[in-house]
Amino acid sequence: MEKYLSLCRETQKEVKRFLGLILFSFLALSVAAHEIDSLYGVFLSSKGSQALTAANQILAMADDSVAFTPESTTEAMNDKLLKTLIFWHFDRAEMVEVIDYSNKAIEIYRQRADLFNLAGCYNTIGVAYQRMGRLEEAIDSYNRCSEMMTQLNEKDPNPFYQKNIRYMTNNMAAIYNSMGEFERAEEMTLNCIDMMGELADDLDYQDMATYLQNLANIYLTQSETMDGQPKAEKIGKAVELSEQALDYSLSHNDRPGKIIHRRTTAARAYFAAGRENEAFGMLEEALQSAKDEEELFLQTEIELLYGHFHLALKQYKESANHYRNAITLSKDGHFDECLLNAYKGASDALRQFDPITTSRASRSRTPSSMKTNSDSSATIR
Repeated sequence: MEKYLSLCRETQKEVKRFLGLILFSFLALSVAAHEIDSLYGVFLSSKGSQALTAANQILAMADDSVAFTPESTTEAMNDKLLKTLIFWHFDRAEMVEVIDYSNKAIEIYRQRADLFNLAGCYNTIGVAYQRMGRLEEAIDSYNRCSEMMTQLNEKDPNPFYQKNIRYMTNNMAAIYNSMGEFERAEEMTLNCIDMMGELADDLDYQDMATYLQNLANIYLTQSETMDGQPKAEKIGKAVELSEQALDYSLSHNDRPGKIIHRRTTAARAYFAAGRENEAFGMLEEALQSAKDEEELFLQTEIELLYGHFHLALKQYKESANHYRNAITLSKDGHFDECLLNAYKGASDALRQFDPITTSRASRSRTPSSMKTNSDSSATIR
């Protein structure tokens, strides 16, 4: 008992410490972002050696091995800098800046009628909006990208354009699924499958595995809103699709990370179908693969899913242990959202394990400013 109460007390302390670390990290990132953005302002307002120096300082901050020379044109440097700044901010999850620089690039590409790079910018903006939760704007950007890729494909049919149209459709399907528009999500994912045509090589089978897995996820999410026979039918379809997706990935040399994702989706489907032993067996294989590949983030997601399964089965000690593992992994990898979800899961498990004692321990050690309810939950895809 004391072991689990100790974890509860640790959870309360770590939440406070974690919030402080977030603030510190945010301030440090803000300073770096201000510096690199200021350098871009210097580049735009300067000429000659001063502009060249500012441009190369930006590349150095972004750890880019390329360096501009006095022979580099302003246009070429600006093109390179905009792409560098977009990816630099993207890697730091600074999506407002990603959108801002992408829009700057769009102005340039529009003047050149560069449809290909315009499409790329709208795709990037769509991803940024999606991560910010601005889903309608994400859909609009993905649609723009898809329309431009369609125009390019009509002028010069190319499998690359066709693949990117599928990718945009798939991204939009994922958004509609998260919005609860299951029929639309299903329709768009089925369109992706239809667009595949006859599967010719390993890459085709790998893409098909992704669409089958995504369709399984749609059915699993939809089943949570249903009861009785309709629910059972959706779960049954999800099991079948997740198994087929995993088989395609295993048989056609898919990347280890993708195979791990297929296993976790299959585990969710088995668990929803009441096949707990198979679900845990699939998770065990996924976790071992994630360890072998040193995929720290995937290990964290799997530990969260373990915690969720045990919590649903009212196995509170086991649930708390897996959430504790997720806490450790999240700290090591600086996975902020996973860390918050792990703390919440551990708190839920401990509360169920001993609701009276845990509640007293929480009240006695939690500052009044932190006594708020969290709506966050572990979402495992």
